[in-house]
Amino acid sequence: MPTDNRWYDRLDDEWWDQRGRGAALDELNPLRVRYFVERLRREQPSATRVLDLGCGGGLVAEALASAGLEVVGIDASLRAARDHARQRLHATPAPAYCGGDGTRLPFAGGMFDAVICSEVIEHIDDPDALLAEAARVLAPDGLLFFSTPNRTSFSRLGLIWGAELLGWVPRHMHEYSRFLTPSEFAARAALAGLDVRKTFGVALNRPAPLAA
Repeated sequence: MPTDNRWYDRLDDEWWDQRGRGAALDELNPLRVRYFVERLRREQPSATRVLDLGCGGGLVAEALASAGLEVVGIDASLRAARDHARQRLHATPAPAYCGGDGTRLPFAGGMFDAVICSEVIEHIDDPDALLAEAARVLAPDGLLFFSTPNRTSFSRLGLIWGAELLGWVPRHMHEYSRFLTPSEFAARAALAGLDVRKTFGVALNRPAPLAA
């Protein structure tokens, strides 16, 4: 099933709805962003310019900007990200947003100290092209962070059947066949000239909502 970006546009404020279908991402965000920032500052302390590849509603991009990084977010669907950025009431610099296709990035090679791609590759028709473009715009010795569901029976049960049934994610948001195992991801990354340094799993335990 090809990715339909109009479907993501229809999510609108649900990206930031902590009581609705955006709640799971909102709960996951502090964990993944903390890891991104801590790892980047430890291994590339002078790094400042970060690309959020497939930024969606801007959850990761805004958190990275709040951590003092210069963030560019790119996505084919940016309505929610731009609307939320305009509503920001604090002085922290907002990300710069750019519409575009992750498999044909409108940036020069080596432009970014880090590229972050969270829960995106499993929605892309050509994951190899996405990896190749991420590698191209990454500076020498830069860091590339990917997070994506592993193809396991647990992810099928929890993320597709359970999460969709309970309303934690929209129906038909994921296709199990597009999930990559760590070894599959490493093989695809190697084709793009990328070296996988560290892989680990994360599980989000959420109680089922109470019946009204």
